[in-house]
Amino acid sequence: MAAEFRHEGHSFRREVRVEGGCVQIQDVESAQKDFTVHWTFHPECEVKEVSANVYWVTRGNLCREIQVKGGRSEIGERRVSAAYGHTEMAVVLRLNSQSGAASLTIQRKP
Repeated sequence: MAAEFRHEGHSFRREVRVEGGCVQIQDVESAQKDFTVHWTFHPECEVKEVSANVYWVTRGNLCREIQVKGGRSEIGERRVSAAYGHTEMAVVLRLNSQSGAASLTIQRKP
């Protein structure tokens, strides 16, 4: 599945592929400008960097591995609101693209 959209002076194409237990997401900026994507996780998720651009996301006894390609990534935090009048902190994975393209692969961990 693919979609094209414009945001803050950029024109993007996002392609999502699902194969077995793996999800691949690729973002491409049409003018090859660098961009940043913020992936925000549920407040109950824990995110751990296990190697360069490889993360484990855990919630309860479920674990997913995320591999980032085409840029630099880092873990941060932001305040989110899951319900009216209630805010809490959640983990954010920031992906800074290089040469206008970046991809993320999510797969189930045993």
